[in-house]
Formats: sequence, structure tokens, C-alpha cells
Amino acid sequence: MEDYGIILVSHGELCRGLYQTAEMVFGTLENVAAVPFKQNQPLEEYKEELLDALERYGNNSIILADLFAGTPFNLILNIGKETRLNAVCGMNLPMLIAALDMRSMGRKPEEILEELCMAGKDGVKNITEYVDRIRQKIEEKR
Repeated sequence: MEDYGIILVSHGELCRGLYQTAEMVFGTLENVAAVPFKQNQPLEEYKEELLDALERYGNNSIILADLFAGTPFNLILNIGKETRLNAVCGMNLPMLIAALDMRSMGRKPEEILEELCMAGKDGVKNITEYVDRIRQKIEEKR
């Protein structure tokens, strides 16, 4: 069930990179848009691109933004003053994968925003610490 869109917004091409990587996991992505804010792009032009995506997929879409208080975030904040939006920031691949999974299960956008934040946080791991624990367990077995 994919009755709403997922819109990725970022400084530069980060959102397109995440989109392409998610396609490697899920195949062709339906109702997903990447809207990058390009260097030296006029703010009004970027706003029109984001509004076009919202018009295409609906205000009920989930917006994943890259950075708190950055230009895409501030634009979402301003648009959100006029109409309710479902948006989170700190976008990363685990968050996008969780959004795609939960949407495919029929979960509603307004129900999953906090879960998306948790998925994003849970996807961040200290690999060095993880490897050290494995190495320690191996040494303990000797």
C-alpha cells in the first residue's frame, strides 16, 4: 500500500544518493522524490521544486530532510506554517529504509515519524567498539 509519497530533501546530491542506494535494496521506488538544494540555487526556485513534489505526492507525504536548521529544513518550516506536513530531519539510509518498509505495511505517515527518528538513530553504530567486543569475546574463549 503506497498511498503517500516520500520526499527527500538535502543540500546537494545527498538525497539523490540515498534514493539510488534505496533502489539497490528495494528495486524501483514508487512515489519517492529526491529534491536537492543546489549550490547557488535561488531559494524561490528551490521552493517551487519542493512545492511541485508536495503537489505531486500530497501534503500527507513524509519529508525526510538532511539537516536541522539548514535551508531545506527552514523551507519546510515555512511551508508547514500554512499547511501541516509530516517531516523529520537527520535523514540517513536506515531512516529511509524504515519509511519505505512501514509505508509498504500500510502505516500512516503521522503514526511513524517518531519511529523514523529512532530508526535513524539506531542505524548509527560505533564499528570500532563493536569489533573490539567481538575481539574480546574471541580472546575470552581461548
